[in-house]
Amino acid sequence: MSHIIKKEDISISIGEFQEQGQTKQRLKVIGELITLRADDGSVYQCGQLWGPTGSTEFNVHDQEQKLKEVPQEVPLLKPVEQPPEPGYYFANGSVMSSEESSHYRDRGIAPWAMGIAPPEIKRKENY
Repeated sequence: MSHIIKKEDISISIGEFQEQGQTKQRLKVIGELITLRADDGSVYQCGQLWGPTGSTEFNVHDQEQKLKEVPQEVPLLKPVEQPPEPGYYFANGSVMSSEESSHYRDRGIAPWAMGIAPPEIKRKENY
């Protein structure tokens, strides 16, 4: 039976924010990495990535061992990029606060994907 040595969050940067005059990364946890020790003393890693369509389990293998097994003629596949989750983002990709996004939510405007500029809100003219 394996024993868990440690669990670690896998996170990505989804923008920046200012705190006490310093720029900090806004992180989003997208999965976990688990390090285990087998009964024979060997250490291995596995984990899960979470996305909008569910989770995917994975195992970690030593690159040197795997690269020796792959013939050089076979091109390595590029990882498939998951589209960012819909949300309320500024044009630069940083996440809006709850107060900032309420401007759009109160008007019934649905969240949009990161990288898309916020929709313009037409103002009623007072005559």
